[in-house]
Amino acid sequence: MTKFVAFVAFLLGIIGNAHAVPPEGDYTFHWRGGDEILIDKFGDNAFGDRPLSVLIRFTVPGPDWTGTLFSLRAKQGKPSMTVTAFRYEPFGERFIGFAMDGISPGSHEAGAKTVRDNVVGGHLIAAFTRLGPGLDAGEHLLVVRVSGEVSELFIDGKLLERRSSVRGVPRTYMQLFHHMPDGWRVGSDPNGGNAFAGGVDQVSIWPFLLSDDQVRALSGGTFSAALSHETPANVVAQALFPNNTSDENRMQSIDAAMPSWLVETLRRDKWFPRYHPAVPAGLIFDTRCAIYAGRFHLFPGWLSDFNLLTETGSAFRMQHLSSSDLVQWKIEPFPIRLSASNVLNGSTVNLMGSPHFFFLRFWPNGAPHHAVPLDDMLKEWKLPESQPVITREGDGYRGRFDCTVFQHGDDYFLTGTRKNRNKLNMAMPLYRSKDLANWEFVGTFYQSDRGKPFNECPQIFSIDGKMVVTAFYPMLGQTDYGDNVLVGHFDGTRFLAESSQRFDYGGHGHSRSFDADTMKDGRVIGWSSISVYADNDAIAVARSGWKGMRSIPREVSLRADNTLKIEPTREIESLRVLPGVITPPGKMEMTLPQNHNGQFEVSATLAEGGAITFATSDGSCTLSIDASERVLVFDQSVSPKNGSDHGHIFRTPRLRALDHGPVQVRVFFDRSVFEVYVDGHVITSRYFSNDPAGMTATRNAETKSITVWKMGTIWSEFISGE
Repeated sequence: MTKFVAFVAFLLGIIGNAHAVPPEGDYTFHWRGGDEILIDKFGDNAFGDRPLSVLIRFTVPGPDWTGTLFSLRAKQGKPSMTVTAFRYEPFGERFIGFAMDGISPGSHEAGAKTVRDNVVGGHLIAAFTRLGPGLDAGEHLLVVRVSGEVSELFIDGKLLERRSSVRGVPRTYMQLFHHMPDGWRVGSDPNGGNAFAGGVDQVSIWPFLLSDDQVRALSGGTFSAALSHETPANVVAQALFPNNTSDENRMQSIDAAMPSWLVETLRRDKWFPRYHPAVPAGLIFDTRCAIYAGRFHLFPGWLSDFNLLTETGSAFRMQHLSSSDLVQWKIEPFPIRLSASNVLNGSTVNLMGSPHFFFLRFWPNGAPHHAVPLDDMLKEWKLPESQPVITREGDGYRGRFDCTVFQHGDDYFLTGTRKNRNKLNMAMPLYRSKDLANWEFVGTFYQSDRGKPFNECPQIFSIDGKMVVTAFYPMLGQTDYGDNVLVGHFDGTRFLAESSQRFDYGGHGHSRSFDADTMKDGRVIGWSSISVYADNDAIAVARSGWKGMRSIPREVSLRADNTLKIEPTREIESLRVLPGVITPPGKMEMTLPQNHNGQFEVSATLAEGGAITFATSDGSCTLSIDASERVLVFDQSVSPKNGSDHGHIFRTPRLRALDHGPVQVRVFFDRSVFEVYVDGHVITSRYFSNDPAGMTATRNAETKSITVWKMGTIWSEFISGE
């Protein structure tokens, strides 16, 4: 009866304000509780430049609620929209917002264009605001107005946010239930996950902007079109970063917040790594690194919302982590602050006694740029006035150009990956310079035989007199996944490959980050990027607020056949919590350290047919020696469905060590990642269990000696007792 009286009052209010009644029109849609949802014709309409207004009348289920009120999940390229209340991490607060994508060409397109939407289930948030106690009870009315330039969100007639719908950042993700069937849904997730338990009584959509009078009438006479600078009693009228926040202020705010974000993430996040370098907010990806003045430095690319934009400026940044011992790490402030510009793939190289950074500045011209440090701690960098003049119109340039620089004799050389004209093989152009500013085109540094048409993230370093060239995608197609590491020599005009291999045999370890100079003891060290890029990433992973990490530090050496041998650095052993736990002979259930908290190292000897199974309450994975093929197999076919590699099985190449008997295997598990080292090869993969701290392990009879150490944390400045 209460809802009926309210609905009658709503109708009388509209009758009393006839001038404010929104007109009907093409694709106008109204739904009231109990009616069948008939909106197919609207679902065929691409939004493009068309303005849009959405009304939702809803009743909340109680305190601390979240869930999807109303959504259209469409196939790729079709319009989608959702109104969702969600908890955004690492901010730890609840928000309600309106999101849409699948945009046709038009003024909404630049702001809504996203990459990997099918992977992380993300939509562009057009408008969102914090939820407060005043919205934890009763019935409320939400109205969204989206034009080609501005998005506005009203609740109960009060304007809570106005933001640009053209500029694509800052943004975040809402919980969108990306496995939900196509079509319109009201009030719940059909799969049962985090379903909205309240009531939705009315949904209306108009393909035009409601006027202020119409919003006032629909809101029962209440209306405010001005954003309050005070804190209202019911809702905090502030986005994460208000629309007028400058890029510089935004970066300063992030720098200031990073320590508290890290502490909060370490406190509550079961997946965030404890001994792998990472950042607690956003996505980190391709990383440059340097060794200078007694410190180790990582410079990963960073996106505040871990959604890769293709055309919008200001999206990419360069983060900075540093360490004095390869063990304890800290997150430093942004080292390069480019307003209205972005930083993308590149490399550091030690020239003239200090690191230099060469990178693709994706906006506005996609050309290589050059930066030099202003201090020994590498906290601040500047761009010299003389920049490389390598443009889209120049010789050898084809589209996006991920670049790297090396020195040979008295000359500097710049090369990189780019589209080849015939779009069949990857070609790397070569430029030469005497002063790092003026470059001449020399020719082709390297031409792949069967590589993908566009490669990424090139990297060049030297080891034992040989040149090593790596890239993200295959440069040769000699294995199932293709070889992406070449060892050979440079003859002054081109690179000549002598051997090839893959860098990592798992699903998430990418060849990257060996830009650093050699250690004082002559070792060559580096890191790999560990990402969450598999096709079936789960919303639970995407919503954790962070994405990507670095591997533990790795050192590489050169075998007699000019292939690389990859091993963990000895420094990582200082994180072992002593003493190690030894499983007695004959015992099948392995003894893991008490309260290992999902962070441990296993050292085991496996004979032919040896196997170790790691299990949690929601999945398992098995590491075994395939005696017939003489390879190491990492089987994740029954890993948790939260995760990224469910159903995947990874295999190393043939193990040379097996020719001489059992092999030594080292396994590192850190909350949500496995790194497995054997015979100079590495398998890296993600494992997202709901209970990583509850992991157990068993072995078979062919598994000999086993020692397990609980691993400490690289964040001891921020957390203790782990």
